[in-house]
Amino acid sequence: MEQHTTPAEDQTHEAASEHLIVTPTFEAGDGALYVHKDLVKVREPWAEAEHIGPIDEAERFGDVESWAGYLGRFGKRPLVTWNAEGLHAVLDYHSDDGSPNRCDWWADYPFVPSLEWEAWMQLASGAAVGHRKAVEFLEDHSPDILEPIATDLMGLLRSLRANVTANAQTELRPDGTTNVSFAENKTVSGGAGHVALPSEITIGIPVLKGHIDEAGAAVNYRLTVRLRASVDDGAHLSLRFSIPLAERVLEDVYAERIAKARELVSPDIAIWRAAD
Repeated sequence: MEQHTTPAEDQTHEAASEHLIVTPTFEAGDGALYVHKDLVKVREPWAEAEHIGPIDEAERFGDVESWAGYLGRFGKRPLVTWNAEGLHAVLDYHSDDGSPNRCDWWADYPFVPSLEWEAWMQLASGAAVGHRKAVEFLEDHSPDILEPIATDLMGLLRSLRANVTANAQTELRPDGTTNVSFAENKTVSGGAGHVALPSEITIGIPVLKGHIDEAGAAVNYRLTVRLRASVDDGAHLSLRFSIPLAERVLEDVYAERIAKARELVSPDIAIWRAAD
């Protein structure tokens, strides 16, 4: 028997065909990828596994020699900058055609202060340090002291004593009033009387960790430490230390490390100074 469809049923079929869902892609078990319309293969088997993504590395080194060796091995067109934090190199800064890369491959050599530098900088802040605490610090760091001889300096500082004397003078004025004036004398003396306290101490310490010479020994720098003594009203003796040329010494050390980096990597390498 011949069947006929109503106009409403025809519209239903048309609507269904307009919303037909077809899977746009098919991925085989071996990784091959087929894309609709005719499921044409557009990716070879195992191609995804063979893909090597862009480098994303950030390396940190403890000395400039290791840092420069890494750049010499992997750096083609690195962007190298420096500031008070250290040396920073972006190894994938430019590709062969000069266009920027992702810039996610770094090599850093941070300027890390030595333990000796940090200890002396904390002492030489210009703040008053108690007599006993100052003597204990100098005893613990006596190998750093070059001048005067550490044992002589310790003996001198241990013998220090503080004295405070106050005098009052009265003056009777013609009008019957009395003027009273006070004079206070603060002195520092040693066991056998007055002592000549040195105004400066010369020390030799490394400034940066990992800064060594060709023999593998730490590179020391001579620094002048100013020493001042003061006595408060309670006859308490305190010492003040300062290193006036600390910033200049730091700049010299940074300049030496940068020159060494340029020598080890390439004399023609551009090392830019970045903002601190």
